[in-house]
Amino acid sequence: MTKYVGRGLDVTEAIKEFTDKKTERVFKHYPKKDADLIVTYSVQKDTHKVEMLLLVKGVFFKATASTNDLYASIEEATDKLEAKLSKYKDKSLTKRLSVRKGDETFKMAVYEPFGMDGDDNDENIGMSTAVVVKDVPFKPMMLDEAVLQMELLHKNFYVFRDVEDNSVKVVYVRDDKKIGLFYTD
Repeated sequence: MTKYVGRGLDVTEAIKEFTDKKTERVFKHYPKKDADLIVTYSVQKDTHKVEMLLLVKGVFFKATASTNDLYASIEEATDKLEAKLSKYKDKSLTKRLSVRKGDETFKMAVYEPFGMDGDDNDENIGMSTAVVVKDVPFKPMMLDEAVLQMELLHKNFYVFRDVEDNSVKVVYVRDDKKIGLFYTD
């Protein structure tokens, strides 16, 4: 399934058709029925940005591109997404990707401290409110898969369930650019 989101512009049928045509080659790696693709188009001044977020069997792939032409941005984002999928397949991690009934999800919330909007009410000091809450696939994986997921999503940490001992762990990028791991005994 493909979802189209426009920010600052209307997503026309021509844009949808062009995107579908270009993303066909992305789906040579995985059947379209096993994947969800969200394409977000935005425009600011003369810059057209396209962000593609692909969810396949519990694994996220993200690609973005910004140019002065919307169609060029679509092509560039598609190229980047295809390269990430190829890299992932080349590492032969897809052998471990299997959709099972009962795969877990966990809730991820983004919080904003009170007072950030100019509200200086003393009773709210030290409190915060959830701005975004979403379910994130939480499937067992090996450490190298978690590191790759973190890199593919351009994040500085990634929470995962270790396939070997079924414990919850967090892999992260340290200030010295080395990879760290949080876990409990």
